[in-house]
Amino acid sequence: MHSKKEYRFDTEAEAQALVDKIKSYNDPSADTYVRGPSFMDIDKIFHSMPWAKEGQKNYWLVTVETYR
Repeated sequence: MHSKKEYRFDTEAEAQALVDKIKSYNDPSADTYVRGPSFMDIDKIFHSMPWAKEGQKNYWLVTVETYR
């Protein structure tokens, strides 16, 4: 079984707290991979699509994948 979850945070500290929490938890029946925190700059992501960035704001992304 494979699951992938993405979490968005307003601050890097909140994102890092989740990363630290997940890394400290050890589940011997699963392989868990954590990516992030990564800063997602809406201006760079949608630089050629100004209409798409309306109402969006920058965020910190943490991705967690688990294989059981």
